[in-house]
Amino acid sequence: MIQRKAYTVAGTDARRVDGIEKVTGQALYTGDLQLPGMAYAKILRSPLAHARLVKVDASNAMSMNGVIATLTRDDIKDLNYKYGATYKDQSIVAVDKVRYVGDPVAAVLAENPAIAEQALDLIEVEYEELPKVTSIEEATAPGAIQVHPGGVARAELRGSVYGAPERFNGTNICYYLGFSRGDVEKGFAEADHVFEDTFRFQKVQHCSLEAHVNIAHYDGDKLTVWASCQDPFTLRDHLSGVFRLPLSRVRVIVPWVGGAYGGKLYVKAEPIAAALSWRTRRPVKLALSVSESFKTITRHPARVTVKTGVNKDGKLVARECQVYMNTGAYADAGPRVAQKAGYRALGPYKIPYAKVEAHGVYTNTVPVSKTALPSEDIFTTAPATL
Repeated sequence: MIQRKAYTVAGTDARRVDGIEKVTGQALYTGDLQLPGMAYAKILRSPLAHARLVKVDASNAMSMNGVIATLTRDDIKDLNYKYGATYKDQSIVAVDKVRYVGDPVAAVLAENPAIAEQALDLIEVEYEELPKVTSIEEATAPGAIQVHPGGVARAELRGSVYGAPERFNGTNICYYLGFSRGDVEKGFAEADHVFEDTFRFQKVQHCSLEAHVNIAHYDGDKLTVWASCQDPFTLRDHLSGVFRLPLSRVRVIVPWVGGAYGGKLYVKAEPIAAALSWRTRRPVKLALSVSESFKTITRHPARVTVKTGVNKDGKLVARECQVYMNTGAYADAGPRVAQKAGYRALGPYKIPYAKVEAHGVYTNTVPVSKTALPSEDIFTTAPATL
């Protein structure tokens, strides 16, 4: 008779592989790292939600003792300075306009963080303030000023094509997904009961215990970045493009990450540190404060209208969903989030008549990231079957 071994996994305690290092303080996070000759960066951020940059002059900051270098729009022109998770709509520092309160305008590199912070006050910036749109309603109103003037951008990412039809040119709609089955109005006419509700979701922040921090060292023709990052390979790809380096010459190292929840995906402040190191060939540490992390990335505010037709026996007959996701001043992964909010909106049900439209909307607010959607809480997470 064969004797079966008792299971030893289910129902037993499992020790975290990183537990001892973390509770004893031995774990090294990015902020703990020190490199020989390391200098420290600070960012000057826009106080306005939307403005044209008339003048950016960092010469007075450069004259301050202890300042090593500054970074303005004039210093990045030799780089491929545009980047973005979906569309390349963001620059290392602002070039033509600022698009939200907190948008990086310039940076200072100094021998210590205190000097860098003081030098920010010496940078002269002249703004020409522009009208702003800070909500979905303002951004989609007829004649609303565009956050990014021109036609809708288009891009391919991980097998999907993102963009919007030409009818959205000249608007703040940066992404659109639409699909349907049957005549949804006919479905509502056949239903015994029709319910319609609009759900609004506020902006929330990931609020990790560790704010965003990175160290960059451009040594010869190689770039090494230590980053509190969830997505090192994507970050490497973007840095390779910015500095026109082969992937083999860009290395991203991720120490312990002190919380992220989607807020440290893709690219955040790393290009600023990397550009300063490119200019000086010194290791550069850029550690954001919690307040700055709040001005770097957030999660989608949203407006979702769901109209559902049902029969007396409870059978779903028709559903129409209008989804609007506020992606902020730059798309980041916003189009991907809007896409998923759209195709999940019907839940796991077979509904004879259905129509879904999902929109990503630019506004003059903090950019958003890919993470769990608050708008998905009213749906199931299974894709709809049409």
